[in-house]
Amino acid sequence: MVTRPAGTYTSAYLHPAVEPAGKGQLLYEKELKPRSVQEHKHYLTAYGRVVGMHTTDTGTWNSGVGVTRYFHHDNLNSFSLC
Repeated sequence: MVTRPAGTYTSAYLHPAVEPAGKGQLLYEKELKPRSVQEHKHYLTAYGRVVGMHTTDTGTWNSGVGVTRYFHHDNLNSFSLC
């Protein structure tokens, strides 16, 4: 639970630790925001790396509209948003 100036946020994370489910990688995150808003983040993985994230909100004017962002990895294993 995190308290920010805009209110209290609660987050839940899914990190499966059992092979071959994900080797402990972050697969899902849910954040409960003030005013009954929920943000769902689904992390996309390939070959042991996070390559993208699909985000949807509930409780907002654009509920259910998803946004997918892809990450570009370089040879130093750092990444940037595409």
